[in-house]
Amino acid sequence: MEDREIAARLALRDEAALGELQEKYGTLLLRVAQNLLGSYEDAEECVNDTFVSAWDCAADSPPEKLRPWLLRILQNKAISLWRRDNAQRRARGMETLLSELGDCLPAAESAESALEEAELTALLERFLSLQSQADRRIFLRRYFLGETLAALAREEGCKPQKLANRLLALRKKLRAFLEKEWFSQ
Repeated sequence: MEDREIAARLALRDEAALGELQEKYGTLLLRVAQNLLGSYEDAEECVNDTFVSAWDCAADSPPEKLRPWLLRILQNKAISLWRRDNAQRRARGMETLLSELGDCLPAAESAESALEEAELTALLERFLSLQSQADRRIFLRRYFLGETLAALAREEGCKPQKLANRLLALRKKLRAFLEKEWFSQ
């Protein structure tokens, strides 16, 4: 079933659309959640919460594209779950990803409005559009899908340290781009 049809059925509160979402995106969401959280049980909880949120939100504002919409919901759920579970202790996966991007992106508490978030999203999209396809791919797979350096390096055919240096250079370029563009608006 096509995404538009699934989204329309979700908006109409057709429960069969949830089954279609599960069938089409369940495996992807579970893999991404496991990358981010490092625990199968937490990943399952996060995916289930994602489907509940999708059900709740679709009636008000059905998405144009399901995959990025679901991944965004999943990321928010994973970050919330991680913060809840790690309030007093640290975990490797999510902490690493958040700390790597922490120097580039403002903290959630400093974003004053949804408008600023939308502006930041547009700037990130513009920054990524200026990068090579390979750099865009590794950036998104690392920071959006939460894939490990080792797995990415294996697929890129290089050593993890070389890939880490490439990602560091991308983060530095992102920081410079955001500093220049954010203040010039």
